[in-house]
Amino acid sequence: VLSEAQNHPKLYQTDKLPELSAATHQGGYRLLINHVQADVDQKLNGMKILLITPPTKYVTPVVEPKLVMKDVGLYPPLGLMYIAAYIERHTDHNVKILDAVAEGLDYEGVEAYVRDFAPHVVGIQAITQILVDVVRVVNIVKDVDKNTHVCIGGPHAYIYPKETAMLPGVDSVIPGEGELVFTGLVDSLEKGKGLEGIGGIVYKENGSLKENDGTKWIQELDSLPTPARHMVPKG
Repeated sequence: VLSEAQNHPKLYQTDKLPELSAATHQGGYRLLINHVQADVDQKLNGMKILLITPPTKYVTPVVEPKLVMKDVGLYPPLGLMYIAAYIERHTDHNVKILDAVAEGLDYEGVEAYVRDFAPHVVGIQAITQILVDVVRVVNIVKDVDKNTHVCIGGPHAYIYPKETAMLPGVDSVIPGEGELVFTGLVDSLEKGKGLEGIGGIVYKENGSLKENDGTKWIQELDSLPTPARHMVPKG
């Protein structure tokens, strides 16, 4: 990592190289990596974005045929993975996915992850059966940092966009496809602009609910990058 930083000074513009070099000789490899990565994240990337699949502690039970449930496993959060891949390709934002179900994380684990990553924007996938869990995660994010922008998407947001936007702690809702709209939202927040120019969202402004028309539907599906499978657990 240090060699990479020294060979690419414009990419890794850090004033810590002498300190990090000494740390390397002293065996402080973890310190080295953390310092360099922190500088890279700060100087190369824009907003820090965390996309979350909540734990399912309070999932509403549904009756499924035993044949269906017999070999059921974990479903990858494809919606979040497509959004992450789009952001990764088209922006300099630092995006991560936290699949709490696949990671086996409870609420305490989610809180620890949020505190460590300190995201500027959090996107949460909402399914009606886990709405209680979604609300719990929203509260966790706001407890960690009330200034973090919380955006909700997913099937529940599609069916109940205004009701979802009215939930305490929720700043915006994307009822439709998120790749273009969510990216535009993050770009606007980075520039300190309002959300009135972002089509296809419902959001709060000074306590009032606003709804922007102009949902962008992606016509050329082949233009989308493949889902960011490298951001979720394997196997």
